[in-house]
Amino acid sequence: MLMKYSYNILILSLTIIILISLYIVLNPILKEFVSVKEGFTWSSDLIQRFNIFQTTVNDNNNQYNIDILQEQASPEEVTQLLNSGYWPWSAATKYQYQDAVWRNPIIKINVSDALDHAQKTYNETAAKRVMSWNTKEGKFLLYGGKDRQNKNIIKCSSDENNKSVMQKIRKDNYIDNYIVSATTIQNNDIPNEMPGFSFAKGACNPCVALRNDYSCPFKLNVKGDTQVSPVWAGLWHI
Repeated sequence: MLMKYSYNILILSLTIIILISLYIVLNPILKEFVSVKEGFTWSSDLIQRFNIFQTTVNDNNNQYNIDILQEQASPEEVTQLLNSGYWPWSAATKYQYQDAVWRNPIIKINVSDALDHAQKTYNETAAKRVMSWNTKEGKFLLYGGKDRQNKNIIKCSSDENNKSVMQKIRKDNYIDNYIVSATTIQNNDIPNEMPGFSFAKGACNPCVALRNDYSCPFKLNVKGDTQVSPVWAGLWHI
């Protein structure tokens, strides 16, 4: 019994490490962008029942910000958590999460156990957003890539109006991370500047995804892989 309990604690810890480590790495990059609220509103009764669930059934193992949770999860999702002990995830999200755990080169744990603990901890929106940043599309939005001349960086950045836009950034070769110039690229010109980039539907601003706006789908050709990552296909509804 003690060994089983210790194993469960280990699985939970490793699962949380996988998602939280991504958050720690990405948070300094994402914090300059403003979140877009989805508009869910929980009743005072539901909030009270959730807090009771946290301190009793969940033994206060996870700390949540109610305001952020209300941006991500609907009252129906919370009700299902309270009734079953699990956040509701679609079959696609479950598969994507298990695949991400299985592909993790550092931590190898039972994917079913990892999924079980993750669903007890994270609502589906939060899980999908974290997973999205670990794909080729997410990495491009966060870190950018070299332009066709292999000299400048094409990446999302904030302009003078604090709007997320795609820019061509030239850095000093001798001073790390010193930006010499940053020029905003018109949406139509992004495929001409960034090799392997193409719009999935039409020219738009791909950087809006950093503000949780999934209205601008795109494709990336990375070493011959032109398929849109499943998590982004779901977020973009394509």
